Amino acid sequence: MISVESCVILVSIILNALGGTPVKPYHGIYLYSDLDGTLLQDDKTVSDENYAALTRFLDGGGSFGIATGRPLPHIARFRDRLPITAPCILCNGAAVYDFSRQQYLRLFPLDKALACQTIRQVEALLPDVSVQIFTEHTIYMVNPNQRDDLYIIWDNLPRVHVLPEQVEEPFWKILFCHRGEILDEAVPKLHLAPGLVTYRSEETYFEVLAQAKGGALAAWRPNLPECKKLLTIGDYENDLSLLAAGDVCAAPANALPCVRQAATIQVCDNNHGAVADFLQQAVFSKF
Repeated sequence: MISVESCVILVSIILNALGGTPVKPYHGIYLYSDLDGTLLQDDKTVSDENYAALTRFLDGGGSFGIATGRPLPHIARFRDRLPITAPCILCNGAAVYDFSRQQYLRLFPLDKALACQTIRQVEALLPDVSVQIFTEHTIYMVNPNQRDDLYIIWDNLPRVHVLPEQVEEPFWKILFCHRGEILDEAVPKLHLAPGLVTYRSEETYFEVLAQAKGGALAAWRPNLPECKKLLTIGDYENDLSLLAAGDVCAAPANALPCVRQAATIQVCDNNHGAVADFLQQAVFSKF
């Protein structure tokens, strides 16, 4: 039996011969993937399997974007292995960015007064907590007594040490870093203002934002040209809203149990081509 994909390709060949518009089998399908723990392997590289599958998907007319907790400057080293064609969700939902136009399309900044109030409340519980305010250009370290965030040190990320009230840029997100068991005990004791988005993005990270990944993607979806189907994939608590925003969603085998339960498709882990497995199950095998 001839597959749907083969029929579409045959029609495309005929239309090309007749001077018509080519038909691509994956046109109108958008894929949004988390980076760390999903598209990226543990060594922070994009595997050949994932890159090849994304290339096939895009060649067939699909569109690909990322939904990551990373801000723009911290994506540069992966950029040549990220064949991005759709606007992307950055800083865990704080911004929508268009790489093709090199501009931000929409921002969801925090209210500064609420942000500073939140920081003081967490510092009262955890005097040595690492507090990082993410803005468009800089990471501000704002607790004079804070412990080191090893991720910042390993990646040699630029940062500025100031007090929260001295930060003049809009606050995109606040990241609190401490040992996982300490955050497990402290987070339930917080009484944060209504409307703030909070979640753990890693065992040692607790984040506060004005918008979640999935909320930002849902808000921007009406602007995605001819979006017929939305695919989403992620591995951690901060990806739950991303999965909920998709028409079809997946979680890699290394994902948290709550994320795997929320997924409609289970795929292999991030070190064995999770995104390629997702595309095979949700797209390539269907057309």
